[in-house]
Amino acid sequence: MSPAMEFLKSIGGKIVAGTVALIVIVAAISWWQMDADSRNQVMAAAGKVVAWAFLVIVAPWVLFWVIAWVKRFERNSAGAALVILLTLAEAIVLGWLLDWQWGGGAASKVL
Repeated sequence: MSPAMEFLKSIGGKIVAGTVALIVIVAAISWWQMDADSRNQVMAAAGKVVAWAFLVIVAPWVLFWVIAWVKRFERNSAGAALVILLTLAEAIVLGWLLDWQWGGGAASKVL
């Protein structure tokens, strides 16, 4: 049997599966009891999280040719400059997604 199947048959796998099922049930009940305005706020926030995760995950892959170009310099400073540039660009996009309001909610925990 595969290691994944062995994990699912073990007590740890059953605990994890039960916990995930409980989270899904609680989320469904919470969603069902929300008013329309709260649902819209949750969906807007979820959209921003997905957009941010997409940017952070996809940007290095899309800019692979830039990484290869910087590698040709064979200097740590060139790599550091690229990392700083990408970080600043992602911070600007994050600011735009948060409507340039850095306080409150998850932003206060992240920043």
